[in-house]
Amino acid sequence: MLLNSAGEYVLFDFDAAAIAFSVYDITVICDMTDYFTLSDQKYSETARMVERFLKGYQEYSRISEEEIRHIYDFIAIRHYEVQATIIENLGLQCVDKDFIDSQFDWLMRWDKLGETRIR
Repeated sequence: MLLNSAGEYVLFDFDAAAIAFSVYDITVICDMTDYFTLSDQKYSETARMVERFLKGYQEYSRISEEEIRHIYDFIAIRHYEVQATIIENLGLQCVDKDFIDSQFDWLMRWDKLGETRIR
């Protein structure tokens, strides 16, 4: 956001702007994963970022325990939202069966890594 000379706030967004659950904003900030491949290291970085962010965030705003439990689910959803934006901009010709399979593998790996967390 930027406060312009007329005293108006201007919203800058380089991806997508929407009215959404606050947990989705947390997801966007804390997601340290790569959209095309997923590693244990990137999952761990994301988990550390979620923990670190929530400590500060909850001093100013509260979210429920249920919302906190679902941050990782929203990260998986956001992953596919980003993929949809890429396809929307580049067209269906930018994906093939191997790409779809790799995205499914990303999701299954994300779920497997999530089994180590308390849900």
